[in-house]
Amino acid sequence: MALTETESTTPVIAEAQGPILLVVSQTRFSVQTVNRAIAEARSEGCGIHAVFILDSDAPERVFESLTDYGFTGELVSGKFQATLEAEYELRGKEYLVEIQSRITEVDIEYSQTIRKGNFKQNTLNAICEVEPRKVFLTRRDRSKFSRKLFGSAVADVCRQCGVPTVVVDEGSLN
Repeated sequence: MALTETESTTPVIAEAQGPILLVVSQTRFSVQTVNRAIAEARSEGCGIHAVFILDSDAPERVFESLTDYGFTGELVSGKFQATLEAEYELRGKEYLVEIQSRITEVDIEYSQTIRKGNFKQNTLNAICEVEPRKVFLTRRDRSKFSRKLFGSAVADVCRQCGVPTVVVDEGSLN
């Protein structure tokens, strides 16, 4: 798995002195991103606020795909989506426990929140509320064609947030 990292060239609105914001979701988690955020926090002498975003669009996309192929019907839909969402939330809590255990090893101030809804909007809202000095995100493995065709929530966040961002790309599907 290739790992690349990019720094955003987004103009910074103001030099924030808050914590580092580490954003993860059920499809956007990387140990490399966590380690990079921890190293930066140690270097800057600041804390980390981790936010897990239960991207509500993901269970819906999975269900729509299964319905399109005839694997589920209307009766199953509510239960299936609720089960998938519960699984994703459990995964998020496990990610936050892993992040917290890594951070407590190096004695960095730590806080966390869980949000539910649209990834991009919740990330931008968290940035406004936390006022971080830098945002760390993981971009999931997708082809350049897929990003161009469907867009990239991470790229949108980087363009709109007005805060320095570090994006760690997991894999490469050029």
